[in-house]
Amino acid sequence: VASCKFVKNQPVLKFKEFSNINEVEIYKRKGLFVTRNQAVPLEKDEYFIADLIGLSVIREDNGEVLGELTDVLQTGANDVYEVKMEDGKEVLLPAIRECIKNVDLQKGEITVHVMKGLLDE
Repeated sequence: VASCKFVKNQPVLKFKEFSNINEVEIYKRKGLFVTRNQAVPLEKDEYFIADLIGLSVIREDNGEVLGELTDVLQTGANDVYEVKMEDGKEVLLPAIRECIKNVDLQKGEITVHVMKGLLDE
């Protein structure tokens, strides 16, 4: 992959080996496997989804474990983190700065601010 840009929330890739769009048309909407060392460099506060899955989700207000991040849903506006709570219920947390306070891959934790109305409390 020579470069990657997003158009209407869809990735558009340019490959080193192809110089003409017609040569790659047969690969349109196909899956693509990219190793980490071939991936586009991440910006600050960007993470690979695979690194987020399985992290413990910790509440900022009381330090308690809310649950485990089980999926990342990619919506048009922002990603949404699916968290399986300790009681087995699922909660969806918007991956926005107001909600996601810290991601610590070394500790295996995400610290979150639970916004009013997200939990049945």
